[in-house]
Amino acid sequence: MAPAQGTRVTEDSGAFTKKFSDRGSYRSELDVLRGVKGDIAPKLLAHDDQRMTLRLEHAGTDLLHLVMNEEQRFSVPQLKKVLSGLLHGLVDLHSQGFCHYDVTPRNVCIHGDLNSDFKVKLIDYGLSFAINKIPESHRTQRLGTPSCLSPEHIACKPEHGQAADVFCAGVTMLQVIQGGLDVFSPNYGRIEPQVREAHLQVPTKTNWGETIPGDLHLLLKAMLDQDPTHRRSELCLALLGPVD
Repeated sequence: MAPAQGTRVTEDSGAFTKKFSDRGSYRSELDVLRGVKGDIAPKLLAHDDQRMTLRLEHAGTDLLHLVMNEEQRFSVPQLKKVLSGLLHGLVDLHSQGFCHYDVTPRNVCIHGDLNSDFKVKLIDYGLSFAINKIPESHRTQRLGTPSCLSPEHIACKPEHGQAADVFCAGVTMLQVIQGGLDVFSPNYGRIEPQVREAHLQVPTKTNWGETIPGDLHLLLKAMLDQDPTHRRSELCLALLGPVD
């Protein structure tokens, strides 16, 4: 998995050590990993405040690496299962009062075998926060990953950060469906209109030619709705329905 900007990652079997150069990002990630319960985040094994290092369980392989480097072509059942795991994780995260604020294909990992049992893990909590304790920087700066922004990122409205997570989860799945190609890019023009029109970009087929069923198509459009009140993680999970 790729390290976040300002961090250095060293790995061994089953775990990795993440060293931060910025104390704010270190504290944000540590606070969330200490506070959140459930399987969506990697387990915090140890931390060192002086060295600003975290020891975490290995989270698996990120979606961007799978698509771009391993040329993984996700079947529709696999796409639904990944999306189900991601939405379940966001429901857990949000119900406990946290917001990730940087959901991207690099930060969504598959732990296990895609063809059998696997878990979805969400990594890199350097921009995360408790919704009742929003950092001032999130109100004054456009933070996040440029290729995976939400309307709330652009407007600097972190009070709707949980809806932003759902939007970016939708963008993440679009990028997987497109074979790793960015959904938003300065090469396509100004980012703002691209974000506004994201719901119009949901394709009817994957990049490798498999038809996207109507229920998944409608769910992705809902996740990319411009109205943040329509993007509650538990509502979108209910729209997904049964997963094979």
